[in-house]
Amino acid sequence: MAVQFKGAKLLVSLEHQSPMLHFQHNHAGCTLRASEVKPKFDRYLLSKVGSSASLDCYLTENALNYKMQFEDSKSCELESQMKRIPMYYAKSANWIITNPQLTITCFIPELQRLIEAHLESFFVVTNFGTVQGKGYGSFLVKNPDMTREKICSILKTEFSLDCLYEMDCRGQRPENILDYIQQFYTVTKSGINSGKYYQRSSLFCYMHDQGIDNEKAEVKQKKLVSSFGSYRSSQYSINTNPRYVRAVLGVGSSMTFRDREKSRKPETVRVNHRPKGFSIQRFPSPLFFKIIHDRVYIIPKEIDKRIYDQTFEFKVGYKKTIRLQTPSQFDLQKFLDYAIKRYNRSVTQQELFPDAPVIKTLVFKNKRK
Repeated sequence: MAVQFKGAKLLVSLEHQSPMLHFQHNHAGCTLRASEVKPKFDRYLLSKVGSSASLDCYLTENALNYKMQFEDSKSCELESQMKRIPMYYAKSANWIITNPQLTITCFIPELQRLIEAHLESFFVVTNFGTVQGKGYGSFLVKNPDMTREKICSILKTEFSLDCLYEMDCRGQRPENILDYIQQFYTVTKSGINSGKYYQRSSLFCYMHDQGIDNEKAEVKQKKLVSSFGSYRSSQYSINTNPRYVRAVLGVGSSMTFRDREKSRKPETVRVNHRPKGFSIQRFPSPLFFKIIHDRVYIIPKEIDKRIYDQTFEFKVGYKKTIRLQTPSQFDLQKFLDYAIKRYNRSVTQQELFPDAPVIKTLVFKNKRK
């Protein structure tokens, strides 16, 4: 048994599955932090307790009564890959590879049994550190019995999936795997506009087929920014039903518009929510990427329905402003099927990503009801 207490102590070794972005990369023994992992694990354990049971008596200030510690004196910093780090963090963060030992101290038998039952699954479904939604900071409890079949079963159960999307990257370097994730996410949500390559996002094309126009074209047509290129005017008519469609895949604080020929500086449009009951500063993407054994699993999480029919303000400077609503509904599973087929077509036809692996769809025999 890979996870078992001996007295009050539980010791397990963790294996990194992807690099972690860390802001204290130059500190000795830089590794996972209990301050991040324990609150997540507490919430995970509490979600697994049935309605007939309760762990409230083991809570102190909303934290379960056990201690967690990570140690790794051999963490490795990957300085040569700084250029691949997302631009928001490149000046302050770096990649590290760490395989820490986890120590949990607990004196409560009932809580020990719960930890033993769920620790492995917790690491299968959770990432850590910065940009964790896009595959960074993936770890597993070291266990030779953790097979692909078991991993898929855990992911299916945890996220209530009918199918799972898998990108087989075995034999690839870690930075290449993270590049593949970024490429897929970019062409899915934002589209490609880099040098000789141009491709509209899958989200734009999918929503356009549904009779819904997107915010980027509306921002251009209302002349908040300069008109970059003439592609849209030759392909699509004027927006008749504009919505802030990107919001369903995550809300940020701004949007950037770039000239394909790079003859002008990029223009930034600020995005602010106009509150209706609650305020949205940022809204995480429901697409979750988990790297395990050099395979990327793409998981559609349930969308928080509060994002629907919300009003956002798009602003340049202090005067130019437009307002758009988010869509009233969105079928993420149906869209992801569409986006993956479109992405695979680009890969197999070598249009954009000639070296990238295609994404396979793993359909489960026993679908959820």
